[in-house]
Amino acid sequence: MSARAHISCTLGALALDIDLSVGDGEVVALLGPNGAGKTTVLRCLAGLQAIDAGVIEIGGEVVDAPERSLFVPTMRRRVGIAFQHYALFPSLTVLENVAFGLRATGTPRDEARRVASEWLERMRLSDQASARPTALSGGQAQRVALARALAPGPRLLLLDEPLAALDATTRATVRRELTDHLASYAGPTVMVTHDPIDAAIAQRVVVLDAGRVEQEGTLDEILARPRSRYVADLAGANLVRGTVTGGVLTTADGARVVIADAPDGAAWALIHPHSLTLSMQSTSTTSARNSWPGVVAGMHRVGDRVRVQIDGHLPLAAEVTAASAADLGLVTGSAVVVTVKATDIEVYPA
Repeated sequence: MSARAHISCTLGALALDIDLSVGDGEVVALLGPNGAGKTTVLRCLAGLQAIDAGVIEIGGEVVDAPERSLFVPTMRRRVGIAFQHYALFPSLTVLENVAFGLRATGTPRDEARRVASEWLERMRLSDQASARPTALSGGQAQRVALARALAPGPRLLLLDEPLAALDATTRATVRRELTDHLASYAGPTVMVTHDPIDAAIAQRVVVLDAGRVEQEGTLDEILARPRSRYVADLAGANLVRGTVTGGVLTTADGARVVIADAPDGAAWALIHPHSLTLSMQSTSTTSARNSWPGVVAGMHRVGDRVRVQIDGHLPLAAEVTAASAADLGLVTGSAVVVTVKATDIEVYPA
């Protein structure tokens, strides 16, 4: 089984236009800021939202093709969906919730209950079979929702922020369990998330922004070479875009960044916060070729280090030790000079 889609859809201010393919047994995570179109992609794949143009194919069957006036409704697509807030039926028992998808596809009652019982045992929830959803913890409810999605043997599994509603401790446990269950699922999986830790479950990450694919690859590849401010923020790095001419990258605002080695042309410059040095005044002893004045706009503690946000012609985030921040007397509003060596800046084509 596999899924592929060219989705073109306009909803209010969102103009979604992407190509997406997911192979057998592959987990693809959709990552991106609010309003990027991630959940809309899931709704289109599920048949909850018709596309305006393009084609969606699941398990070799075309399920949405506007040019052919073809639209297969949700119940006939054999798609399993696990929602962020579980969407369990409060009037049904846990066993009946898991059996619901099977019954909806025509499975006889006894057989549906037998398969549902097997899934509850697999999820270590057999003792909750007769309970109502309101009696479950968040982790238990999410496992029931996943069992309900998987029990009918879907051709495509869709997970919408499956761990977002859980507390930190439960989230780590359910994440491990989810990884194990997805490893045993032979079909394609598309998962929406905001969290790069959750995205690590996936073999491939697709970054969306404003309805377009900004970047695609493994999580490590994406974080190592961000191509958007959103991904750079996830990686905790500074990302500067500009044009390289003769070893200097110039931004659209006219800020200049001296770099070590890169061909002329449009480029990204990646500057890690720990590579930046802060001082209260310019010093002639540094070998750094880049020096920019700025003002501390904010500070917060990250473990034994302090992350300092600096406003200036080139806004940057720096990381210094708590001891260095204290020695410099850094406070919001402090005037500082930021320096970085050209060799500490990674540059790649835009």
